[in-house]
Amino acid sequence: MESGIFADILAGNSLSRRDTGLFGARRAAALALSGHPDDAATVGLDALQIARATSSERTTAILSDVARTLTPWRSHPGPREFREAMGA
Repeated sequence: MESGIFADILAGNSLSRRDTGLFGARRAAALALSGHPDDAATVGLDALQIARATSSERTTAILSDVARTLTPWRSHPGPREFREAMGA
């Protein structure tokens, strides 16, 4: 289920904290779009913590898109928690 490129990049520990958040947000978006809402929410929450710690507007914007993508699954615990954390 892991998208190879994201998993490889994130596992390499070669990214800055800000970039780790950005790639996490992109991974959450890919998971949400491919029908894995619970995984998307988990990854998204991790990326959101980093986005807030680094004040990354770009990462936050991607996560806002993820929150919208997860709307059909808003009754699931993971997506609900993520959307609440995003203020959606």
